[in-house]
Amino acid sequence: MANYSLCLGIAVTAISFSIVATTATTNSTSEVPDQDISCLAANVYHEARGESLRGQRAVADVTLNRVDSRSWPNTLCQVVWQRKQFSWTHDHLSDEMRDADAREVAYRIAWEALNEPRTNDATHYHATYTKPYWANSLEYIETIGLHKFYK
Repeated sequence: MANYSLCLGIAVTAISFSIVATTATTNSTSEVPDQDISCLAANVYHEARGESLRGQRAVADVTLNRVDSRSWPNTLCQVVWQRKQFSWTHDHLSDEMRDADAREVAYRIAWEALNEPRTNDATHYHATYTKPYWANSLEYIETIGLHKFYK
């Protein structure tokens, strides 16, 4: 079973962020467990914190698009922690979000992704400096920063 300790370890941040988010809108955030918001924010942080806000949002949208697809699990944490789907979950490095500013941005991006229309319908992406075996079998959408997006 996947290790959800990272998601649980940052739940306090997620809870306080979720309270703010749910008072500001009546959209889907209130229906998403705090643990899943934490998993989405962690994925944005670890996969794209060096990217533009648009690039970080695109990564969040890929994660959400996978939740909506029958090809992946149906919760954010299950999608994030699915075996070898996101490099940071199996790189044997710390999963702690040490950069407080980047962590705050990641939570803001997660909230926006959950409460605003998606910016893309991509289900895959990879770094521009890699060429995964699956890239030629999917439809290329666009490149944002150092990531190429596909559906």
